[in-house]
Amino acid sequence: MRTVELLCSPELEEAVRAAWERLAAAGLPSLARNTHPTNRPHLTLAAVDEFPPGAEERLADLCDAALPVLVRPDRVAVLDGSAPLVWPIRPVPSWPPAATTVRVVPSAR
Repeated sequence: MRTVELLCSPELEEAVRAAWERLAAAGLPSLARNTHPTNRPHLTLAAVDEFPPGAEERLADLCDAALPVLVRPDRVAVLDGSAPLVWPIRPVPSWPPAATTVRVVPSAR
């Protein structure tokens, strides 16, 4: 499998690692327990079996033109309803990406 990943700024990496530590301290599953050097906070943009010819160079050009991007962590979410637990990252400032399911929610009565 090939992935397109962005590494975090030192500040965002510190925030993610602190969240991992809080999960571990609470006795919950956490990536803090994985001490392998490649276990580093990152943002996965895409995953594919194989890159088509020329894709790596094109991705490098696109990233060079678009980075860095100022982001902030959002609330924790469960990806696909089961696993893994993720911390969505949103560009700052932005309208969060969303699929509208209801336009107006009536207040509780």
